[in-house]
Amino acid sequence: MKKIFVIAGEASGDSHGARLVAELKKINPSLEFYGLGGEKMLAAGVQVNTDLTRISALGLTDVLLNYFKYREIFYAALERVRQIKPDLIILIDYPGFNLRFAKKIARNIPIIYYISPQIWAWGRRRISVIRKFVDKLIVFFPFEKEMYDQARIPCTYVGHPLTDEIPEMVSITGSVKTLGLLPGSREKEVKRILPVLLEGAYLIYKKFTGINFLLSESSNIRESVYEEILTPFKDKLNIKILRGKPYEVIQDSDLLIVTSGTATLETALHGKPHILVYKAAWLTYFLGRMLIRVSFLGIVNVLSGKRIVPELIQTELTGKNVFKEATSLIKSTADREKQICAFRDIRKQLSVGNSAGLSAKEIANFLQTQATASASSKNT
Repeated sequence: MKKIFVIAGEASGDSHGARLVAELKKINPSLEFYGLGGEKMLAAGVQVNTDLTRISALGLTDVLLNYFKYREIFYAALERVRQIKPDLIILIDYPGFNLRFAKKIARNIPIIYYISPQIWAWGRRRISVIRKFVDKLIVFFPFEKEMYDQARIPCTYVGHPLTDEIPEMVSITGSVKTLGLLPGSREKEVKRILPVLLEGAYLIYKKFTGINFLLSESSNIRESVYEEILTPFKDKLNIKILRGKPYEVIQDSDLLIVTSGTATLETALHGKPHILVYKAAWLTYFLGRMLIRVSFLGIVNVLSGKRIVPELIQTELTGKNVFKEATSLIKSTADREKQICAFRDIRKQLSVGNSAGLSAKEIANFLQTQATASASSKNT
């Protein structure tokens, strides 16, 4: 009976991990899964030791503040690996934790990295660590495949699983009636970003009184966090709140303001015009600016090679700038249509068909190859 240890540290990784586990079980129902993840991986049948998705750490500053908590989880996971002796470790994104974990394993157990660290954006020094400690990568973007091929690291491109999960919706209304707010899925993120979005929403409401607002609350974050932030705006804005239903917020909105991350790609695949926003702790931002190697933060703009979606980053993220960018898109149907055309092209780039299933087949084949090699070495 094969055992697999999976590590996902964020909500998006937890979702991708759950889909992957489900597909692997279709191929081999006898597989046993252990690891670190969240509620979705737990529901998929993974014996989750710690829910990493509930630890609010965003960037270097927050990681330092949670150092001892992470250290305890890290070494407990290593001990768990020693106890169960898995046949394979699957690391899902989350490079700060996962690459260090790979180093500690030091090739004692085969490692597959599912969802590549964004070394194409920053941290290219990590490619040597990947080459040394990771046996294979499974990636979602075609340019990642090219990068790892050039580095001579075994890699398979499977398309993006979100193209299988999200139906194409590219219709556009003549006017913007509902504006959606997606302030992120981590507490520190929401505390930094949501107040600014609400300031911008208030300015928008004063100018366009017919617009309604939808707010997506993450189920990973306490409701009291949102209540405290919303209190100053209760008498200024009429906002409908949907908790744990980000796709409904996206579907029911004509225009959205979205925190950088998986949600921006999800919004694009739904065919919804949006503005990307992001704000990190100052130390994290300062170090990131020195290391970053791409012109854009959002994957939509990276894939397009140009600024399709407006980006408001750090000092640019103000209520007035949110108002300015939103006003431009509210007034211009043509600008919204331009985004939607780009989103169609991106869907074509990333659509392969049953991405999670293809990934599971790659992993099953890898396990079979490892078993065959092990049997062969015992017989010689």
